Amino acid sequence: MILPKLFMLFYILVYVFFLFLLIFVAVSKKEYPKTIILFFVLSISLVCGLRAPIVGTDTFSFYQLTKEMVEQNSFLWSKDYFYYGITRFFYTDFGYIGTVFPPTLITSLMLTLSYNEITKYDFNYGVDNYVTKGLNRTFYLTLSYFILISSSDFLFQIINQTRQLMSMSFALFGGLCLFKKDIFKAIIFFILATFSHHSAPLVIACFIGVYFLRSTKLWLILLALAIIFSLMGFSKYILAIAGLTIDRDSIYYSAINSSFVLYLKTMTTCFLGALCLFIARRRIKENGVFHYFINFYFAVCSLAVLLVVYGEASNRIQRYAGVTFPILFTMALSKVKIKEGIIVLIIFISMLYMMFFMTYDSTLSTIGVYRESGFSR
Repeated sequence: MILPKLFMLFYILVYVFFLFLLIFVAVSKKEYPKTIILFFVLSISLVCGLRAPIVGTDTFSFYQLTKEMVEQNSFLWSKDYFYYGITRFFYTDFGYIGTVFPPTLITSLMLTLSYNEITKYDFNYGVDNYVTKGLNRTFYLTLSYFILISSSDFLFQIINQTRQLMSMSFALFGGLCLFKKDIFKAIIFFILATFSHHSAPLVIACFIGVYFLRSTKLWLILLALAIIFSLMGFSKYILAIAGLTIDRDSIYYSAINSSFVLYLKTMTTCFLGALCLFIARRRIKENGVFHYFINFYFAVCSLAVLLVVYGEASNRIQRYAGVTFPILFTMALSKVKIKEGIIVLIIFISMLYMMFFMTYDSTLSTIGVYRESGFSR
């Protein structure tokens, strides 16, 4: 099993590997998305799926719950049948590793397949979509994985909120199926998402909402209203009407970090969505796949803004937007003429952010560096 410090080293090496892979793909200009998918699934599954129990604040807790379920032959958290069904099945023969490797493998596989299918659909059916400077779909797919790896939302979920990320990977694919009007597949993946994490119905509601309401202006107006209501202190009343109140004893009620950090992160999340829309503003078809997912992003942002009053609930919902952003950003980039310097700038910013959050106190605590070193913060 991979201990915290070794985990950090391996994770950074995976990031560097995808950096060089991105450069290679840009130079070679050949299409091999399946190879890129294989590299991502293998690297993430091996590094994150073989992590020690102290890597991730909830890793050991999920193992203990699975162990108790097997010993008592019951589901303690009946809401997440699929996730715990997987961990229970593999725990019997493989013990602890059976509770972390299979969910990580399934999640990374579904997430990469979702990204691949979204970019494939966008490149095949996108309007006014052309390759920038000869850069092909494989490049943009690799870029989306590269940005994803450098995201703190992804790292925190793949080692900590594993149920939530598994749920999002299914919901993302189900959302694409819904867009393509493949209702049967959409229902199947939405069901898997729901039984992977109990917050999935909120995400599914967002997908259904943007499926029927295609106007981006409408979702921007709703986001603006959410910000205004939040600033005026009306959030709790609106959430109460929608049946989304949270008990005081829930871990989702209060912010784990400071309120200022949460507000800053929330506004940053909204800004990143606006940035994607700004980049591709002149070359988007109203009913295209990019429009569909940017609307979804703004729907999630609106929900996150309203939930800021509850602290951690907003933080968890924003992680859904965080996982959606890389594919949204690369789709936006693929629709405009950009110089090589812009790609270099994106890589540079990604590297700076990666360096920042990998040395951040909260990250080190989540990864388990302090527990491995034998002292607390």
